[in-house]
Amino acid sequence: MMTLDIRPPAVMLAVLLCLLTAFSFFSCRNPAAGIRGVEISFYLAGGTPEIEPQIVPRGSLLNPVETPTRAGHRFIGWYKDADFTQPWDFDNYVVNGNMTLFARWVRAGGGGGGGGGGGAGGGGPVPIHPPADKNVLQQLLWLHDPLYPDRVQGGAGRIYVVTSRPTVPEVPIPGGITLGVDFAGRTDVHVLLIGEGPGREVSLGSAGAMLTIANTNTLTLQNIALLGTAGNAANPVIDVLPGGTLRIENSVIRNNTGRGIRADGGLVFMNTGAEIRSNSGGVLLDNAAALTMSGNAQIRENIAANGGGVHMSTGSTLTMNGNSKIYDNESTASVAVLNGGGGVWASGNGTVVTMNNFARIQGNRSVSHGGGVFLQNQAFLEMRNDSWIYDNTIVLSLGSVNGGGIHVSGSTITMHGNASIRNNFNFSTSSGGGVNLINGSTLNMHTNSSITGNDGGFGGGGGGIRTATGTSANRNRIRMYDSASITNNRSNHSGGGVRLEAYSNLYMLGNGIRIKGNHAGSLPGLGVISSVGGGVALMQTSSVLRIYGGIIYGIVNPIVPGGAIIDYNCSRPESNTARHSTPDARRHALSITTGATAVRGDWDGVTFSFIADLENSRSDVVIVSGNLLFPLIP
Repeated sequence: MMTLDIRPPAVMLAVLLCLLTAFSFFSCRNPAAGIRGVEISFYLAGGTPEIEPQIVPRGSLLNPVETPTRAGHRFIGWYKDADFTQPWDFDNYVVNGNMTLFARWVRAGGGGGGGGGGGAGGGGPVPIHPPADKNVLQQLLWLHDPLYPDRVQGGAGRIYVVTSRPTVPEVPIPGGITLGVDFAGRTDVHVLLIGEGPGREVSLGSAGAMLTIANTNTLTLQNIALLGTAGNAANPVIDVLPGGTLRIENSVIRNNTGRGIRADGGLVFMNTGAEIRSNSGGVLLDNAAALTMSGNAQIRENIAANGGGVHMSTGSTLTMNGNSKIYDNESTASVAVLNGGGGVWASGNGTVVTMNNFARIQGNRSVSHGGGVFLQNQAFLEMRNDSWIYDNTIVLSLGSVNGGGIHVSGSTITMHGNASIRNNFNFSTSSGGGVNLINGSTLNMHTNSSITGNDGGFGGGGGGIRTATGTSANRNRIRMYDSASITNNRSNHSGGGVRLEAYSNLYMLGNGIRIKGNHAGSLPGLGVISSVGGGVALMQTSSVLRIYGGIIYGIVNPIVPGGAIIDYNCSRPESNTARHSTPDARRHALSITTGATAVRGDWDGVTFSFIADLENSRSDVVIVSGNLLFPLIP
């Protein structure tokens, strides 16, 4: 019994000592537990060995630490700031709050002034790494820790590297908690989010943006995939605020029920290996935002009401360089609304799309206007250096929708240097297989540009180009310059190559221009639809064709007294043809309705004519009484 009486106090004392020891340890290691304890961490910038943080009373000296080493570098000392302007003196300086000390290095043999982190002689930014045992969410929270408001500093001298490692399981990042590159009172902050090894993915866990980039700050993605979430229609995966910058390299943003990226006045750079795919809309650009695509960057397999791939407005710009692609995207806008743009939707004065060096907008779809591209309200598209818009489609629709490749409303397209609009299809009951121009739009075709192989489907004509009715003050205009061509397009109705409605002009303004091999009318076996103008159809009295150079193939000696149909049998393969219900009017390369104007003129002192098909001595033109064909009017 005596033994039993003695043991309880001994046990209680042992427990108490353990608790006191644990409490003392916890208080020292946790600044929130010790009233006057502060924590100092050490950032080695690639040096070794790792140095544990010190917990010391406020106002005390730090314990000296082991001098670190780094291959190929010389250690200079410890600094209070990442710009290396405040060296730390362990013997004389006391600690008054939580802080990080930064190791300063120069390359072996280098002089002073160096930083750290892999720059030659300190020339590059210092990489600052959160703890390596944390996942991406924990690393972001480490950067945003309110207990250490000075942990993140702005300026070009540093870059904060957040790493997804295969050794640390990732967890979803909650949406809308203002993580990313958005630090109160800090500017010019650069964060690099990088995947270590293949297949690194980070998911969005709830509605809201995963990452936000504030004014003057930059986020770079390398070798990582960011996945969106369901129920997130109002939010992108990444939100680039005015003045922010996003750079994407060998990384993917995908599977969001909202846009992949929203840039409101910010900058987005997609470089080699960058992809935006399988989102409810690829990229949204507004308020003079800019997207630049280079290398083999791709925006693909996105679906949205307008601009499945890219939706841009209010002075925003899209620049596509070197083999970049916007493809296999879809617009689902109602046919009752003047919208669409399976690949790109662009609206507003100063909104510009530029395609360079083999850029492609291809394989996109729309149930409304513009299978590939939709332009309106003074937007501008410039195509250069073998860039193509091709294989885009207006899908099966009974509505009045136009422009299998491009729909242009009150806007301008300019084509240079082998640029091509080709093999687009309007699978609807309306018009314009390649391009549809309305509301005073302009198409400029410069050297070697082409519109070829497009199909106006079952609609109202204009296999290559169709213009809608304009006004006397707001005409639709097509200008063709040296060596431009409109070839091998087809339409079920009139205007296999070009169909000009009221107040629309076509100018042929140089040498080597060709309109050839186009066809108007139903294909054999599909019944006969009365069609005219295999090459060009002038449909209204205010339609104008002016030829100063080049050839509309299938026409010979078109100056015909009395306006008769002359010899429909034009058999050369490159000739334009039309299929008509009247047997003696089956083929017409050029159709000019009553009152329309077609003129032949001089260009640089050289007289050009419609002459073609000299081998067969055939002509193929419909001229209705009252047209002007002969006068030499510039």
